[in-house]
Amino acid sequence: MGSNPIPPNLVSDTPPLQGLHRGGALELLREAGVALLIPSAVEEETRGSFLRAGGEKVPDLVAHPWIRIEPVRDEELAAFGATPLGPRRHTLEYSWRGYRLDRPELEAVLLARRVGATLLIEDDGGLRCARLCGVAVTGVAAVLRDLCRAGRLDLAEAGRRARAILDTRYYSRELEWLSRGIDEF
Repeated sequence: MGSNPIPPNLVSDTPPLQGLHRGGALELLREAGVALLIPSAVEEETRGSFLRAGGEKVPDLVAHPWIRIEPVRDEELAAFGATPLGPRRHTLEYSWRGYRLDRPELEAVLLARRVGATLLIEDDGGLRCARLCGVAVTGVAAVLRDLCRAGRLDLAEAGRRARAILDTRYYSRELEWLSRGIDEF
């Protein structure tokens, strides 16, 4: 695995980006030399959420200029076989091989595939889509665990950060385990 267990290139969907922000881990990734990319639909969703919810739960992308934003064009979605279904919440919903995906998660899958990065995603539909496309995936708890293994956090601190994320109503089973000191999931 080498000296740094953290994937060197991550593409993030919106919820994990917000989860890492809530746990104070975005800057730890930057300090660890991780290249963090987000597709333009994740940028739009994040900026909209920031305007509605403020900086406690949503990162201000202006304050994180090291997060690189990459466009994913409509033509790329169409070539992938994604069909727009219509508006859903603050974005568009697409159909791909029988799965319903919001545009930000679909763009995240395509961007990770295009650049050969690990995808940071926790939505079931996005996870299935990524796995079907051969894209490596990870989640917020796994990133916190990797930060421990890289010596950037100790397990107790990772557990506190996991609990802080859970306390904001962001949930994953693995975060729950990590908050209890269990780091094998």
